[in-house]
Amino acid sequence: MTVPTAEVATDQHWLAYLDSVVVLSGGELARELWNRISSAVNMLPPDRVGTIPEGGFQFVWDRGEHYFEVDILLDSTMEWFYRNRRTDEVIGEDIPNGLITDVMKNKLSFIK
Repeated sequence: MTVPTAEVATDQHWLAYLDSVVVLSGGELARELWNRISSAVNMLPPDRVGTIPEGGFQFVWDRGEHYFEVDILLDSTMEWFYRNRRTDEVIGEDIPNGLITDVMKNKLSFIK
């Protein structure tokens, strides 16, 4: 089953989308990770979310100079990537056990 990419307009749309994908492999991890992200950093839902070719899910925030994505793979591996288009800063790392690291928190704080 393939889940189409969603343009997420509001928190309500975002949570409804997450609820709809929980039945898919990796969907529960996506919901769990979102709960951890939203608890760690007060932020808006992703701009885009959907399945990725390797299987699993991707959250994307694309806001001006800041680009941030989170991949949740079928093997339960999670990783994130950040790019600042103005400074050319690029950073990313695995998300161990779905824990939000201080570095990840810092980069997410730029996404408003």
